[in-house]
Amino acid sequence: MGQNRVFKSQWVYCVVWLILLVLPIFANYSAEMYYIYRHLYPVCIFLCIDCVIPSKKPNWIFGCSIFIFGMHIITIGPVAKIYMKLFGDNFISGIMSNIALPIMNVMVILGIAFVIRKYMPGIWKIAVGGR
Repeated sequence: MGQNRVFKSQWVYCVVWLILLVLPIFANYSAEMYYIYRHLYPVCIFLCIDCVIPSKKPNWIFGCSIFIFGMHIITIGPVAKIYMKLFGDNFISGIMSNIALPIMNVMVILGIAFVIRKYMPGIWKIAVGGR
């Protein structure tokens, strides 16, 4: 059904559940086991939750986080100039710019992303790295 799974065989899930049950017992006896426990436990929880919760394809906005990260440096200058033209250069707008500018910037970037995704899908796949 198109569901993404980390491992498909059921015996792997049984081993993960065993690790979840046995590892806390041994973690009390030595510092090394506690260290291993602290690193393996989140991975085991993730694998167990992944086998229980069916996954579906995420919305396209969640896949463009790297696009937002790459574009925010390019778009923040023009967005800041537009903000200064709209709200002026006073104390209150300076304080509000810390909240409003990132929101405006992400909205502009998502608009650009929507246009690129719709009209240039080849460039979009390169820009987001196949996400």
